[in-house]
Amino acid sequence: MTNRKAGFLMFLIFGAFLIVSKADKQDLVAAEFRYCSDVVIWNTHQMTDGSSDYGHPDYKGIYDDVCKELEPHDQP
Repeated sequence: MTNRKAGFLMFLIFGAFLIVSKADKQDLVAAEFRYCSDVVIWNTHQMTDGSSDYGHPDYKGIYDDVCKELEPHDQP
């Protein structure tokens, strides 16, 4: 394999890694948003009707750190 082909192959591999890492970051943010939304829903139903059928409590203990940056009502 010539140096030019090897360089092009390395460029393609590097580009693929960049695309995959960006998708992973988007998936992480989406998962955190879903988690935060479910905690808000759970808290709302706990206050209004005492139900725990919707959402879930902050079982990871990250709501105060992570979710304040991702306020669910501010998301599109």
